[in-house]
Amino acid sequence: MRLAFVLFSCLCLNAAAAEMPQRVTIVFDVNRGNFSLGTGTEVLETNGSSYSIVSQTHPTGIVALIPKAKIRRESRGMITSQGLRPQQFLDQRGKDEPAVAKFDWEKKRITFERGGNSQSEALPNIAYDRLCIAYNFVFHQPQGDDFQFSMTDGKHLSDYRYLMVGKEILKTPMGEVQTVHWTKQREKETDRGADLWLATDQYYLPVRIVFTDKDGSRYEQVAKQISYGTSN
Repeated sequence: MRLAFVLFSCLCLNAAAAEMPQRVTIVFDVNRGNFSLGTGTEVLETNGSSYSIVSQTHPTGIVALIPKAKIRRESRGMITSQGLRPQQFLDQRGKDEPAVAKFDWEKKRITFERGGNSQSEALPNIAYDRLCIAYNFVFHQPQGDDFQFSMTDGKHLSDYRYLMVGKEILKTPMGEVQTVHWTKQREKETDRGADLWLATDQYYLPVRIVFTDKDGSRYEQVAKQISYGTSN
């Protein structure tokens, strides 16, 4: 049954992505466990051949007093038949120097820059940044239920393996949403975890993202509003 669902998804996905409006804005509630950290806004803009994603957190309450709680991430790159191909990723915490990753697909190198320092390493054929990976499913559904790739946080490049858990009905502030759930394969319990819930009737956009830290702390984003428009 799961394989049949994957094959059906592959047939529908490219058409859905082509019909998606040029600008998508998702507003998330952001929590650590049962404690509210504030909200987050992510804006995806496309023009058919390229994309940009801008993510910003908006901490509230006592969390707003912590400078590094204000996080801005940007991912920009190309849209290909195999999904998103990032060219540059930026991660900035408060007023700290941003961590920047630059992808040179022609030379197969990725360069990390921060505070005037620079280093590079080999770039694998399938690589994403931590922001665009959640939106890659809009443009390309992995074949089967096992997805292996490399991903950067702006400072390092690591190997990942995501497995499809299955279809789930997710309760959100927007109401119940039909989703597909993917989870990061963890080799041991102390590894960091990640889970994605993608809305099947909303172009496979992410509506819930959960990160589990080494100590078991859970950071969660749950969509409370999705709006569509045209690019500026």
